[in-house]
Amino acid sequence: MTNKTKLLNFEYSSLQGTYWMYYGAIYSFASAFLLSRNITNSQIGLILAVGNILGVLSITFFSNLADKTGLKGSLNIGILIALATAMLTALLLISTLPIIFIAVIFIAVIAIQTALQPLISALSFKLSSASAHVSFGFARSMGSLSYSILCVLLGRLVDKTGTISIPICGMSIAVLMMFSFLSISKTSSDFRLLDSVAQEKAGEKATNLLLFIKNNKSFFIMCIGIVALFFSNGILNSFLLQIVKSIGGTNKDLGYIFAFMAFLEVPTLLFFDQINRIFKYESMLKLSAICFTLKIALCTVAKGLPLLYLAHFLQPVAFALFLPAMVHYIDKIMKKSDAVKGQGLFTLAVTVSSVLASMLGGFLIDNFGILTMNICATVSSFIGAVVIILIVSLNKSVGKSNS
Repeated sequence: MTNKTKLLNFEYSSLQGTYWMYYGAIYSFASAFLLSRNITNSQIGLILAVGNILGVLSITFFSNLADKTGLKGSLNIGILIALATAMLTALLLISTLPIIFIAVIFIAVIAIQTALQPLISALSFKLSSASAHVSFGFARSMGSLSYSILCVLLGRLVDKTGTISIPICGMSIAVLMMFSFLSISKTSSDFRLLDSVAQEKAGEKATNLLLFIKNNKSFFIMCIGIVALFFSNGILNSFLLQIVKSIGGTNKDLGYIFAFMAFLEVPTLLFFDQINRIFKYESMLKLSAICFTLKIALCTVAKGLPLLYLAHFLQPVAFALFLPAMVHYIDKIMKKSDAVKGQGLFTLAVTVSSVLASMLGGFLIDNFGILTMNICATVSSFIGAVVIILIVSLNKSVGKSNS
């Protein structure tokens, strides 16, 4: 590995770190900030849902744009998104801001961050196709590590200084994200010629989203299963504060649990390449789908913080295993010209689950209580796990029969 490639891996890891730190500040602590502004659980759910819906609509646009403009275009899009994110987050520092403006700003930053995620995931493969050899697993593990550190520090800050620390952290991190994109753009300039040559050799034309779905029906059905599976993940991301407080916890406990969860992700993500030498992507997807369901089931029966922590011990073989396995699985089964759309559809499925979790979660808490919400999440996760296991097994059988 050359010094340039090492530098590029460091910069891409920094990008993953800043992205997930911003996610931690704005999304994971959204309930804490919005509740402090006298916004109800149902309204919080609606805000998060609308933001995710707009993000879903933006994914197709940005994916098509990235397909057409290649590596340079993807980086420029990222720079502009990070700049816009920093500017919007800064507005949340205004203490007299009306609730409607707070809602609009939150919706906007959630939307653009949702649209950015598949671009960042696909960027690792764009760089690798340009002979840069970027390790997605290592970079994503740094994202989780950064997220865990942020959650611990921010949880303490919120308890000591109030929720104003949330937008301050978010704005600062968004600026760092912009510089990460800029540094990657500069360092990767030596690889762009190789990237163009690789694209010419491929000779593949990008397809539109509807044609993509038509050509990948089983993958689309799998994504429906992902919507159901990740519903529990969306519930925990959006309403873990309410769950924690219902069993006697605080904002600081919320930060510790998020940090604990993210810290546990690091070994799986860091050593994913080694794990893949032993287990196939299909096997990892099946195992992680089962563990998703077990995790939310344990959260449902938790009567205190110890069992809630125990539930998150499954994170290394749930979310942490599913994410890189799915990203590599998509890159394995898709044409290179459709890679971004594949990542986009996966992100779309996760985002739709977040939308449903945000809308239904707040409604269920306000009208039926936290236990009912958790039971619904457990049932949904179980259904999603069954669908994913069946589709992956079917695709594997078809692959064997065709070989």
